[in-house]
Amino acid sequence: MGTITKSMKKLLYILISFSITFSGYSQKKNDIKKLVETETTTTSYSNGKQSISTKKITETEFNIYGKKMSNIRTTFHNGNPYKTTKTTYIYNEENKIDYEMNFIEEDSIHYTTYYNYENDNLSKIYSDYIYNGKHNKYQQNYIYNTNNKIINSSYSFIVKDIQTSDKLRDLKAELTFDKNERLIKSNWLQSDNSYLNNLIIHIRNKKGMIIKEKEYDLNNDLVKKTKLKYKFDNKNHWIVKKVYEKNILKKTTYREIEYFN
Repeated sequence: MGTITKSMKKLLYILISFSITFSGYSQKKNDIKKLVETETTTTSYSNGKQSISTKKITETEFNIYGKKMSNIRTTFHNGNPYKTTKTTYIYNEENKIDYEMNFIEEDSIHYTTYYNYENDNLSKIYSDYIYNGKHNKYQQNYIYNTNNKIINSSYSFIVKDIQTSDKLRDLKAELTFDKNERLIKSNWLQSDNSYLNNLIIHIRNKKGMIIKEKEYDLNNDLVKKTKLKYKFDNKNHWIVKKVYEKNILKKTTYREIEYFN
């Protein structure tokens, strides 16, 4: 089995984060012009002190109809910028994403992510490319109910060494959504242990916000519980999200929102 590099881990995080949210497909109008999200982690020590590290900054620009136009994602390692990926979204004549043009600055890597549609619904997102001597293959399929709402999605990300054909990473997930197409269960139990291999239940409040998460292992034993708390602006968009484990702050995401008016 080959070695998973830090670059591959960062790229994988980007792919998973985007594929689970799939917000680029939303047809809803939006008053947000620009959204900057900064994700930090908090480490607590026995002496009562804490250290805070920036993990990721994501900057997304929208047009007046709420469509994503571009995205810049910078990941950090030991507090320093590590990798920056720029994405441009290309739309078809029906004003749906046709494909993404992605560029990883540090390695000068270009790759394309494609979108397929059936019966006017998003059916598949996929990419297939070579990165630092590794063959990366990503695919996500969507299943709809009779009301054309997404109810399930299957996710796959496989990385192989080009020369040896060794499988370096094999991630699989079955994602379940509620009647409003919001994620309520993520089943990673068939994946290897290089990223996630547990089942996660996402518990939402009446407004649709995730407020709790429960994580189970292959033996169906509860291994982690988290609570999420939010702060909102005067337009009712959240601007701070905090994640707690056993009442200890673990992660905070800050949002800077620029509106069209």
